[in-house]
Amino acid sequence: MVKLQPVGVQKMTVEPEAFGIRGAVKVVADNRMADSGEMDADLMRDAGFHLDLTGRENLVLVARLRHLKGARQIADGLLARFQLTDAAQRRVSTYSGGMRRRLDIAMSLIGNPPVIFLDEPTTGLDPESRLEVWNSVRELAGRGTTVLLCTQYLDEAEQLADRIAILHQGRIIANGTLAELKQLLPPAQVEYVEKQPTLEDIFLAITGSDGNGSNDRTKAKEQR
Repeated sequence: MVKLQPVGVQKMTVEPEAFGIRGAVKVVADNRMADSGEMDADLMRDAGFHLDLTGRENLVLVARLRHLKGARQIADGLLARFQLTDAAQRRVSTYSGGMRRRLDIAMSLIGNPPVIFLDEPTTGLDPESRLEVWNSVRELAGRGTTVLLCTQYLDEAEQLADRIAILHQGRIIANGTLAELKQLLPPAQVEYVEKQPTLEDIFLAITGSDGNGSNDRTKAKEQR
C-alpha cells in the first residue's frame, strides 16, 4: 500500500477506515491482530541509528534492546539481506544515503514485524540509491511483509504499490490498485510517439548501476 500526499501534509496518523477496512491498521490476517484491535508495526521516518557505531553494532544493539536471542546472528543475516555485509564494520557516518536508508529498513525488521511504515524513504537520494531502496521494498513485499509507504513521487507509487491511496487536504479521496485508479479517467486514446530516454535512464546507463550496489565496471574487474 502506498499513500500519496502533497509536501508537508500530516499523514502518519492512520484512521480506522483509512484504507476502507476495519481496525486500526487491519491490513493483514485477523490472526495477526491483538485482542485490542491493534497490531505491532514499525515506523521508519527519521534515522534511529548511531553514527559513531558500525552498521553491525547498530543492528546488534536494537536486537538486544528487543530482548532477542542471537543478536549477532540476526545482525549478520540482515546485513547480508540488504547487501551491507562489506560495510558491516564501517561507522555509519561513512555510509552513503542509500546505505543508510537500507540500514534504517533493516533495523525496522528486527523482530519480524508483520507491518512496516516507510515515510518518504527515497527523498533526497540520488537515482542509484533510490533504486537500491526500491529493490529493498520489493524484497520486503516478496517475503510477505506488509509495507505502507508514504511518498510524493508518483512514479515511485506506480513502481512499488499493489494498492494506492491518494491523500488530499488531510483526507483519502481515492483508494485502489493502479488499474482501478486509471478507470476513474476517460479511456486513453492510442497515440504513437517516439520514446526518448530520461536523464535518469542516461545516468544509470553510463554508470552501469543496477540498484543493487554494483555496476558493470565492477563486474568487469571481478571477471578479470
